[in-house]
Amino acid sequence: PEAKREAREALMRVYAVEPRLTEMVADGAPLNTEIAKLTEHTDKKHLILGQPGSGKTLALWHAAKNLLTSSTIVPLYLPAGQVASWGELEAMITDTIPGIDLPGLFNDPRICVFVDSWSEFASASQASEKARALRAWRNTRVLATAKFADVGDGAFKHWGLDLPIPE
Repeated sequence: PEAKREAREALMRVYAVEPRLTEMVADGAPLNTEIAKLTEHTDKKHLILGQPGSGKTLALWHAAKNLLTSSTIVPLYLPAGQVASWGELEAMITDTIPGIDLPGLFNDPRICVFVDSWSEFASASQASEKARALRAWRNTRVLATAKFADVGDGAFKHWGLDLPIPE
């Protein structure tokens, strides 16, 4: 409330712009896209990389909101930071929707799992928990955010979150 009107309006303009991604490739021309468009991509697993505070979580929420209002895709948001096991991620879903058939849910082509803070999920000593999650999501579209990519993140196509360009 105490912010100047111009500052609030500038902030609203920045957040109104759909965040852009750049494909991280070793050679060739990288693709550029928006997060929501990744659900149409032939690759099913995507890892969106960015520095802490760069807007990854906000971008994921923004894409989920857009998909809910303009698509048949149903985003399933899982905040994975500080979660130690696949069982805890499962519990987030089953506690919210008791009796849900998780394999059936993950095989539904309308579902896209949005995982926030993938790099913080399951510490290095529990790397097998990430493998368990990826096995459960083997036929599922997954959009995940991370501060960095781990050795075990080869199942994902890697994208860099582009910072907004001031007008």
